Amino acid sequence: MIDLYNRYYQISRNKAFAILHNYDDAEESVQDAFVKLIENLPRIIKLEPAKLSMYVIITVKNVAIDHYRKKRNESDREYLFGNEETLERTADENPLPEDLYLKKEELEELSNALKKLPEKSRIILEAKYILGQTDKEIGEMIGVSEKSVRMYLTRARRQAYELMKGGVAHER
Repeated sequence: MIDLYNRYYQISRNKAFAILHNYDDAEESVQDAFVKLIENLPRIIKLEPAKLSMYVIITVKNVAIDHYRKKRNESDREYLFGNEETLERTADENPLPEDLYLKKEELEELSNALKKLPEKSRIILEAKYILGQTDKEIGEMIGVSEKSVRMYLTRARRQAYELMKGGVAHER
């Protein structure tokens, strides 16, 4: 578990910070996520490396989102019972329900597109945008040069875009 923590700590903290925009909250979320991972250790041990990294990052993301929701609910309570300064600050921080709905629809479309992509394209996009790996790291993982990774990323993004528009992904 210590090796897992050391290997994924930086990526996990970056993922949590991207959601929470606060280092202390991100750190707390990472700690909570690793507690959850410890509780699921028998399942984690059986995972292959690619699935393990996704499992860790998704766990961190979900814990950070839960933390965000909890903070937002506290903010809502403060809004209801707080002063006018709190009212102005809260109004600027919370997105409109319509915006949240549109964002949710876009994320669902993207998620569906990722599921339909050829495996190599999906792995490359997840490594780059979910795990935050560099082009060099991705190249080492799939056995190609750093420059080739950029080409594969461009193709994978195009495939995902085509799928989101209702087309078909073509693997080259």
